[in-house]
Amino acid sequence: MRTARMMVAIGLILATLEGTAREAESPLQAQVVEPALEVLDEVLVTGVQPGPALWQVKSGSNVLWVLVTPPRLSKDVKWRSKQVEKVLASTQEVLASYGTQVLPAPTRAELNDLAPQLERARNLPDGQTLREVLPSDLYSRFEAARADFPARGKGAEKEERDIERSRPDRVRSLLVTRAWLALRLGASPVGEKVVDMAKRKRVKLTRVGYLWVSGGSIPIPSIEAAMDICPLDELLRDLEGKGARWKALANAWAVGDVKRFEEFLRSPPRIPECETKKEQGNTWLAAMENWLVPMEHSLASNSSTLAVVGAALFLSDGGLRDTLRSRGYEVVEP
Repeated sequence: MRTARMMVAIGLILATLEGTAREAESPLQAQVVEPALEVLDEVLVTGVQPGPALWQVKSGSNVLWVLVTPPRLSKDVKWRSKQVEKVLASTQEVLASYGTQVLPAPTRAELNDLAPQLERARNLPDGQTLREVLPSDLYSRFEAARADFPARGKGAEKEERDIERSRPDRVRSLLVTRAWLALRLGASPVGEKVVDMAKRKRVKLTRVGYLWVSGGSIPIPSIEAAMDICPLDELLRDLEGKGARWKALANAWAVGDVKRFEEFLRSPPRIPECETKKEQGNTWLAAMENWLVPMEHSLASNSSTLAVVGAALFLSDGGLRDTLRSRGYEVVEP
């Protein structure tokens, strides 16, 4: 029984990580609804690709070069940017999120104590099913994504049974994992590669937060958060056309198509319940402040700095690009 409870706890902890990461990318301002972009039959590019050219933020003669990174990238792409290599040869500092923050792992007793709370946050109450709690249109789109990205592996049959009785937050996490595996997409390795290059060249590194948290307890989502259908709605729109939108975003970044990449950062239209929902923005504001402080310090101190920043945080409406412009810095597009 203890082993089973531990597996339940660990599973929900991992699922929560995905939701937390997604929240950090959500803009404070509601994004403008644009017509859906044509992305059908998108085929992932492979091989060596340059990624986008660098943005420049200028303060007098000092320049902050900005490399934006995608939320996910094809596992069959090898990134190499001669522009980044050239900038690194003469820059004084690199700003990046990297490394692993190791927190004390929860004990077995702590996991056992948490198991009932984790179960409540994971499963629908009173034997309810997704068909009963989701709007009919949203449930139909869930079924389509479920068919496009079926569970695989040893526990596939059990997962298919459990997903119908899971809360929307858990459903979203399961579908994210399935889609990443099926589409051969993974977390972007670009930031870590730039950090390794900077270390070899002995360029000063400034850590702006961590990429991963390992070994530690993750806050259990509230019942309200676990029942929120809006993140699931957004994911399902991304996965329509068998994940064509995700593939198009990864492709646009890989080949350096900045205009198309920015278009794909905008959220597709949402269901009415989510169009009017206000963003909480706490994680977004904290991430913005974490980056603005070292960016402005480097612009005042260095003739050349390279920042490796998540694309959504830099390019979204009201993001770092807009904020730096509003503070009087010159921002030069690639």
